[in-house]
Amino acid sequence: MSADGPNAAVFPDLHLKMSKKIAQLTRVIYHLNAKNEDNAAELASYREQHNSEVSLILEDAMGKLNDFQSKLDERDAGNA
Repeated sequence: MSADGPNAAVFPDLHLKMSKKIAQLTRVIYHLNAKNEDNAAELASYREQHNSEVSLILEDAMGKLNDFQSKLDERDAGNA
């Protein structure tokens, strides 16, 4: 009897096929994990860019509101 046990004669290539399948699945898992990490980094970048753009829009809107308010105050002061 060999070291592989009694089933080695029945399934001579089973160990080889299982090893190849395990290697293939390991590569798939590694690829998916790397892709997930890349997507997470890209998402964080998009989130940071979005927050920056929102801040710029809010600053611009506040500036316009302040300009309109000062013009309105000047017009009201001129009419008084």
